[in-house]
Amino acid sequence: MKKLLASLVRRLAYASGFSLARAKGMKVARVVMFHGVGDDEYSTAEFKEHLELFAKHFTVVPLHSLIRKMENREAFTDELALTFDDGLRNNFTEAYPVLKRLQLPATFFVCPGIVESKGWLWNQEARARLQSLGVEQRLKVFAELGTGARLDVESVIEWMKHLSIDARLSAEQTIRLATDTFRPSPVHVVKYEMMTWDDLRSLDPRLITIGSHTVNHPILATLESDELRFEISESRRLLEEKLGRTVDQFCYPNGSHNPAVVEEVRKHYRAAVTTEPGFVDGADDLVQLPRIGIVPQPLLSWRMHRPTA
Repeated sequence: MKKLLASLVRRLAYASGFSLARAKGMKVARVVMFHGVGDDEYSTAEFKEHLELFAKHFTVVPLHSLIRKMENREAFTDELALTFDDGLRNNFTEAYPVLKRLQLPATFFVCPGIVESKGWLWNQEARARLQSLGVEQRLKVFAELGTGARLDVESVIEWMKHLSIDARLSAEQTIRLATDTFRPSPVHVVKYEMMTWDDLRSLDPRLITIGSHTVNHPILATLESDELRFEISESRRLLEEKLGRTVDQFCYPNGSHNPAVVEEVRKHYRAAVTTEPGFVDGADDLVQLPRIGIVPQPLLSWRMHRPTA
């Protein structure tokens, strides 16, 4: 009953314009978080509607404009920055044309090691491969991996996120060997294929900022200090070398960080974004900026004034 009532309130607030009017009156900045666009979960048409809403009700600015205001201790009004995690190719083929048409700036957070390898994010590849198996085959793989009571794909992916690098790479190899006949479907390609270096070089630097998302998208809180330093510093070096751009913004893969991770990021970047929900204000740590995850309406408009909803 509580969930039903909350949903009804959000719908009424959206239909009446209350949500956005309330949001507009708040003197804060917002950073919106996207992942895939134009796939089976988030259509390009819905993406365009969301961007048009942001452009109508907020001042859409590059992330570095928010950072500069924080550095200069300037007050926010209604600024909103757009960010895209992972470097998926659908961000280039689907999101970028809409951003260009509407002339809205954004930051794309990219993993250069994955771009170079022409592979997928490890969790997306593991997920697609495991989902391709029949139930009995899948349970056999889980037993070989030693996942214990975790007997569904998503809980196994979550379990893998907390393994050490070596243990996770071993688990990935076990999954590949068990799915040696796996071939990506057209849906997989749209959803998981990554941008190429040529794609990244062709992005208009006046509109798109490139940020670092580590070299290979590990869960940073699981790494040893030398692994951590490599993933954070080498990512910036590779991106700047390959693209000829300054890369001074960072995004924590899966939002994972701890004090050691944050301090290592602080050594190498001007600012960093998390997956923690919230507004940005002058009191925030520049390397722990909160964001608002994209969701369908009416919840999206509600999150503009209640980001933790």
